Amino acid sequence: MKYLGKEATRVMNTLTELAKDGHVKVDNGGPDFMAVVVERIREVEYGPVYSVTHYYEQNGDLMCDPDVEFLKVVHVFERVGARPGTFYFPLTFRQDNLGIDQQAVIFDEVDGKTVTRCNRKAQTDLVTFCNQWMRNIKNQQKI
Repeated sequence: MKYLGKEATRVMNTLTELAKDGHVKVDNGGPDFMAVVVERIREVEYGPVYSVTHYYEQNGDLMCDPDVEFLKVVHVFERVGARPGTFYFPLTFRQDNLGIDQQAVIFDEVDGKTVTRCNRKAQTDLVTFCNQWMRNIKNQQKI
């Protein structure tokens, strides 16, 4: 699986730190930009899963524009020369106004063990999107 680049990882580190109590709404962009909502939504064997979402209201319903789930993995490498690090793996993408709900990575429990299924093309495309989206969030929200 692919993970976010360095700049996007720094943005996600900031967002997840702001959401250390479980969730946060960041609205530093003024009226021109949608706020970003970050929630720690569950835990899997590999680490916590966060949702990062822009919401707007349509006919009284909250709409995701978009909503992406990320797995946060903090890893300490034991190989010689390797560095410890934090890695974010985009898992899902949802865009309500377009009817898109894509799961690039699925975690299933089978006989008490976690089995991971990954659509590599979808997950790679999602990483590319999220690297740009995190740059936009950083600039729009001034973080």
